[in-house]
Amino acid sequence: MKAARIAVAGVLLILGGTAAAAPSESDHRAALRNAAATYNAARAHCRTLSGQDKRVCIAEAKAALNRANAQAEATYRDTPRARVDAHVAEANADYAVARARCDAHSGAARRACIKAAKAEQTEAITKAMQAPKTGSKTGSQTGSE
Repeated sequence: MKAARIAVAGVLLILGGTAAAAPSESDHRAALRNAAATYNAARAHCRTLSGQDKRVCIAEAKAALNRANAQAEATYRDTPRARVDAHVAEANADYAVARARCDAHSGAARRACIKAAKAEQTEAITKAMQAPKTGSKTGSQTGSE
């Protein structure tokens, strides 16, 4: 799981470095390829695990891929809507990971965990939807830094 987080950080650094200038289509495709390669490496690590740890690892790898793809798309399109879509994708990815972690519980504890995860997702999506109305390009990105 640590390998997946480290790989995600690497992809975000790469994407962050390209955010200064409008990326070309080839830069965009390269970012997507890097995200896919990172995902494949994380999945390979997940194959060494078993049970609940494996399910959480796979959810984290998929979430990292979704975040990286959304961030690459937002960087490439460079529009307020693209940034909102990226924030929504991040919220959905976080929810998927939280949901996988909730599966370790049972009964009322699992239901409470899922309910809390859903509440966090809803709050994050609401914030993302309101961000373009409240500010400029930098105003919508302050929540992710």
